Amino acid sequence: MVRGNVSGSNSVGGIIGSQYQNTNMTIQNSSVQNSNVSGSDYVGGIIGYCYNCKLHLTDVQIKFVRITGSSRLGVVIGQNDGGTYSFITSTASQNYINGAIQTDCTSLLNNKPNSGC
Repeated sequence: MVRGNVSGSNSVGGIIGSQYQNTNMTIQNSSVQNSNVSGSDYVGGIIGYCYNCKLHLTDVQIKFVRITGSSRLGVVIGQNDGGTYSFITSTASQNYINGAIQTDCTSLLNNKPNSGC
């Protein structure tokens, strides 16, 4: 479980800052709660920036996380270029991006729709 403050300039995440060309990545039995994640660009509750990642979240909770930055912000991932996502028994609730509560799937993925959210 991650709790507290995480800050940096670019590619800031609650668990992972950045990951490049990982063909298959699983994060399971993890949580980011009651935290502040802040940076400039590519800021996410779990991962800041992911290039061509196939991300699988299993039993992951993201709750009461405040994400702040200038651009490419997401509750789960700040930016995932060319990747895919799957959510299995994972939840994201009562999270904020630059002060606005995020309640729909689109905002969780930096405006990229995804099934299974």
